[in-house]
Amino acid sequence: MDDIVREIAFMLNLMKEFGMKLKKPLVILEDNQSTISLCYNKVQNQRSKHIDVRYFYIRHLIRIGLVQVKWIPSEYNTADCGTKPLGQVLFRRHVEIMFGKKAVKVEFVKDVRSRKS
Repeated sequence: MDDIVREIAFMLNLMKEFGMKLKKPLVILEDNQSTISLCYNKVQNQRSKHIDVRYFYIRHLIRIGLVQVKWIPSEYNTADCGTKPLGQVLFRRHVEIMFGKKAVKVEFVKDVRSRKS
């Protein structure tokens, strides 16, 4: 999460120098609900004591409206194709999305903060 947020901030600054405009906020899809809640909540307890300062930067970008983090189930997260061993069906689905043969289904993307837990 930290790496992608920093890349987005760099790209936005670069695009700004070229006079390009982008629709904000940029949506980051994440399949780890714990990571999402760390990005939005300022909770500090015994279990989250070790969390690095980098989450403060992510929280800052969320607060100013630059990025928004939403949850996507792992089975619909195309980034998993390169990071996890997947079955043949999921692998083929993600490959078709990566090569533009299928559209990304965004109906599975949810805002974790609005869900009743």
